Amino acid sequence: MNICIVGHGMMGVWHSDALIDWDCRLHTIVGRRPEPTKAFADQYGYSKWTVDFSEALTDKEIDIIILATPSEMHAENALESLAAGKHTLVEIPIAMNFKDAKRVVDFGRESGLTLGVVHPLRFRWATKNLRNRILAGEENIRQIVTRFYIHRLENVGGTGYKRSWTDNLLWHHITHSLDMGLWLLNEPVREVHSFMPPPDLKTGIPMEVFLFLQ
Repeated sequence: MNICIVGHGMMGVWHSDALIDWDCRLHTIVGRRPEPTKAFADQYGYSKWTVDFSEALTDKEIDIIILATPSEMHAENALESLAAGKHTLVEIPIAMNFKDAKRVVDFGRESGLTLGVVHPLRFRWATKNLRNRILAGEENIRQIVTRFYIHRLENVGGTGYKRSWTDNLLWHHITHSLDMGLWLLNEPVREVHSFMPPPDLKTGIPMEVFLFLQ
C-alpha cells in the first residue's frame, strides 16, 4: 500500500512512526512550507513531498490518504480524498459540526471506499478488555466519568512549533473521552447537557468544557 500523510505535526510524526516498519510504502508527505516538508520527507524516507494537496490526490500510485490537517479542514479534506478514489483515515474530529460529519460519512458509504476516524482509546488493552466483558454480560456499567486535562497555555503543537491555526479544546481533545465513553456503554444517548465558557484571552480557545450525556 502506498501511503500519503497530509500534515507533519505531531500526528504526522506518530502516524509515520507507526507505519515505518509495516508492509507499506511511505509514498508522499504533504505540508504547508517547502523546507520543513522536505526535511520531514528525508527524515522518514518518503518517496515524494509536496505542498499541494491536489497534486497528491491526482497521483494514481497513492492508495491511502491519512489526514493530519487542522481540525477545521478535516471534513473538506476527507470529501476531496474520497472523491479522488483514495481510502481515507481522518484524525479527530471528523468535522466541526454534525452536518459536515454526516456529509463525510454518507459520501464514504456511497463511495465504497474505506473511511476511518482515529480513536486510539478503543485500542488500549484496558478499554478493549472492559468492553468485551460488558458485551459478554460480565460487567454492568452505570456511569462513566472521564477528565481530560491540558496544561498547554500557548497554541504550540507537540513538536514545538507554534500553530498557524487555533486548536479547539472541545472538538479536538474531548472527542477522545466522549468516544471512549459511548463505545464502552454501547447504548444510545437520550440527553446531552453541555457548558463551555467564552475563549480565553491569552490562548484564544475555551479552557474548560463540561459534557453530560444520559
